[in-house]
Parts: sequence; C-alpha cells; structure tokens
Amino acid sequence: MKNSIGREIPEEIINGRALYGGEFALNEEVAKAAPKVKPVKPNESKLLNSIEEAIIKTGLKDGMTISFHHHFREGDYVLNMVVDA
Repeated sequence: MKNSIGREIPEEIINGRALYGGEFALNEEVAKAAPKVKPVKPNESKLLNSIEEAIIKTGLKDGMTISFHHHFREGDYVLNMVVDA
C-alpha cells in the first residue's frame, strides 16, 4: 500500500492500521459554535467589582490557562493581583 507521498509501505508494518492520508485527506466540514455574547447597552457597564468576581464569571477551573496582554507581562503587578485572587 502507498502512503500519501507515494512510498510503498509493507503490509507487515501496516498490520491493519489506516495510513495517514495527509492533512486534507478527510476534507470534512466541521461546525464550530461561537460563544454566546450578551450586548451591553450604552448606559450599562461591563466592569466588575473585583478581579476575583471576574475570575468566577469566566468559569476558570484548575488546569486552565490564563493569558495576559504583552504589556502586562514581565513582573507587572496586574499578574500578581490575578494570581493572588
């Protein structure tokens, strides 16, 4: 059997396995769901009372990654405030 780049692969190596056909071999459409967003009216505010409240509202759980804008890196106190919360 030949693989996606045309090399012959011996049957004893394949041993019933499917060969990788390349990144576009399946060519299936995938439905992605956008997150639900709630519009904020001009007279309302998105600001919360604390960083802790913001963390709770995001649904952050153990093992998840927190990312910061590059201006908040390299020892900026905002990172420490979030970690302390």
